[in-house]
Amino acid sequence: MARRTRLSIDLEALLRRRKTEKWRGKLTPRPPDQLIAAASITGQTRVALVPDAQTWHLAGVIAGTLARVQGFQPHQRKECLNDALIYLTAAKQGLPVVTANRVEFDMIQQIAPGGTFLHF
Repeated sequence: MARRTRLSIDLEALLRRRKTEKWRGKLTPRPPDQLIAAASITGQTRVALVPDAQTWHLAGVIAGTLARVQGFQPHQRKECLNDALIYLTAAKQGLPVVTANRVEFDMIQQIAPGGTFLHF
């Protein structure tokens, strides 16, 4: 089994050294028919799910509740808000979330039991 190593790249320093003007206009987004999405594997149409204002509000309440109850650090609060947004947006569409983050999604599901997630 191969060991995973962490990259020690200072991304900020790397971006400061880049000459953005040199690359402007040379990198263009790929056309939609060349993008790969999970839905395209199953033959379904690809749709980007965007959270609405109500979902943002509920995700903030859930993330705030978990942050206070669990004593999250600032970076954990952001991750929790993002996870709550993903969970609630998928739940609103009736879709399960496929994730390796079982612990956090389990806590979110305990607060908002309307959605489902699949742990792998």
